[in-house]
Formats: sequence, structure tokens, C-alpha cells
Amino acid sequence: MKTVVILLLLAAPSLAAQPADPPLPAGPPQPQHVWHVWGYKWDGVQWVKQADHCLATTDLKQAADYLNAVNSHHDWAAGDDLPKQCYTLVLYDDSNYPHVPEEIPTTNYQVWAFKLIDGKWVKQEAYSHEFRVPERAWQYQASVNAVPGWRATNDLPPEIPSEKQTLAIHQPVVDFPYPYWYTTDADGQQILNWNEGTVYFYHHHHHH
Repeated sequence: MKTVVILLLLAAPSLAAQPADPPLPAGPPQPQHVWHVWGYKWDGVQWVKQADHCLATTDLKQAADYLNAVNSHHDWAAGDDLPKQCYTLVLYDDSNYPHVPEEIPTTNYQVWAFKLIDGKWVKQEAYSHEFRVPERAWQYQASVNAVPGWRATNDLPPEIPSEKQTLAIHQPVVDFPYPYWYTTDADGQQILNWNEGTVYFYHHHHHH
């Protein structure tokens, strides 16, 4: 009996001798998306686009903060191409104006598919597609990621819970200052600043 056990042990592969799985390479590249916010001012009759209050940025958070800042001022409104599923829109209870004119171009969201070949993520053009609806882009990315040895990226940020997608607060403030910039306080909190040192729009409002 001992002889049989010894022979079985000798025949079994040694766990220590098995080569470890090679580590996966860093994640494949992600497409960049440029988000737009257009500022409008009410001239007493209609909305007029203000060229010096328009923003184009690859940072969705910056765009959403700017959109909410423009909307927070009386006689001002913003148009945008931001995906409503991905940020908090601050709604103000001032409904005396018509909607901003619709001139938003069609937005396409990119999903890039990659296959792991010889330890590298290689883009597969035949499986990389554009979608007009964010949910379709996320669904397709998930279907690609479910296949072993495949990975997909997209140019959308993560979806936030539906209850955080809108926030209704007070009437807009009166005046809208000129161009803005960011500063960071001692706690690492980013603050949106306006000319003449005015600070009124805090970064954390975006997450309410």
C-alpha cells in the first residue's frame, strides 16, 4: 500500500513547479471625450449665446460644475451635451424663462475593444463601436469584458444613482462674474472661484 501511495505522489505534478500566470498588462487606453457647455444670457427678449462663457473640456466634472454655476445666476442659462446619467444637474426654481435654444450636436460615445495577444492589449477595430445612448455603451462594454482575454473601455464616466442625478435648490443669485478658476483648500476641497476673489460655488455641491 505504501508503494502505491509513493508512486501516486511521484506521478502527481508538483504545485511548486507550476509556472505562475503572467500578470495582466496595464489597462488598455481609454478614448477621450470633449464635453461642451454653452453660456446664454437673457436680453429681455431671447437667449443670446456668450462666447466668453462657453467651455470645452475632457473633464466631465469640470463641465458639470461650470454648467451648474452658469445656471445658478439670474438671467443666465446653459446648454450642454453632458450625459444626464453621469452628473448632478442643479435645478433652480426660476421658471420665468423659455428653454435655451436647442443647438446641441449629436453626441456619440466610443467603446474600444481589446484582445490580449502575447501579453499586450491589442485594439480590435471590428469590435469597437459608437453609441448614441450611454446605456447601450455600458451594456456593450460589459458584454466584451465578460469574454476571457478581452477588455473594453469607453469615453463615459461611471453612471451615478438616479436619485443623485438632479438637485433642486433656491432661486439663482443675481450677478454672473467673469472667467473662473479652481483652488484647493487645506482639506483638499476644490472650490470654484470667480473674479474679484468671489467664492460661492463649492465642488461638493456637485455630489448632493
